Amino acid sequence: MTKLPIIIEILRNLNFLYTIVSLLLFIGSFLAAKFYPEYSFITVSISLVVQFIILSILYFHIIKNTKIKIIIILGAIFYIFFWIYNFLKSNYADLDTTPFAVECIFFTFLIVYYFYEIMRYSLDTQLFELPSFWISVAFLINFSGTFI
Repeated sequence: MTKLPIIIEILRNLNFLYTIVSLLLFIGSFLAAKFYPEYSFITVSISLVVQFIILSILYFHIIKNTKIKIIIILGAIFYIFFWIYNFLKSNYADLDTTPFAVECIFFTFLIVYYFYEIMRYSLDTQLFELPSFWISVAFLINFSGTFI
């Protein structure tokens, strides 16, 4: 019995959760920028940390190496503390892109490792049949293309 259906269910649930949360944060950012421009910084900052947590959960479930899973947990904890520190010290008029840059670097390396792992251990399944592969390709393009 393979674990592929369980992975697909996790990916579907996390993809749905990521889509809903991103949509709500986008609407919140738009409304905040329109009616309360001084608070739009808060919604953008919150969306970064929520995105980091959801993607960390996603890759925690699809990566098999336990050492990398520990790195994901420690990276998420470090990122949350870094985000809180950066949020408290920041000027609310300017958007600091340092947390986004850290997120881009972290997930770019994590996705490249995931590609290494599926190339090494997925011998019975073709890559283009894995939903996690296509999701990772999309996030890799996103993170490497918008890296500041």
